Amino acid sequence: VSKSHRKARVHFNLGLAYQIKEKIDKAINHYRLGLIFAPDDVDAHIKLGVCYFTAGKVDEAIREFKHALMIDPKNAEAHYNLGVAYGSKGMNEQAYQEIKKAKDLSTQQEWASLIGKTPKRPVHHP
Repeated sequence: VSKSHRKARVHFNLGLAYQIKEKIDKAINHYRLGLIFAPDDVDAHIKLGVCYFTAGKVDEAIREFKHALMIDPKNAEAHYNLGVAYGSKGMNEQAYQEIKKAKDLSTQQEWASLIGKTPKRPVHHP
């Protein structure tokens, strides 16, 4: 395992820890730092997108989910989260298409898991 891969893992693990503790800004910082060392880590792009979505930064979330799909076009979780993000912006046709792709790419068990992991709705700051 390369030194840069280890650095990425440290940041991704810290990002996940902060995400679990709902310290979203710190989670975002660590996921972004980790992606410097491992820019093609699909899971990190998805987790970063979920953090952005939770923070109400829906456009940034969409960017991360799309980036994950550029790396892995058949990633059901990225399609699903992209659909949820589109739906939150009222982009219903795009939301439907992405969620349908996610369902088509998933087994029944995977689909149930995806629905259980729906990102928290954005927090709107006045």
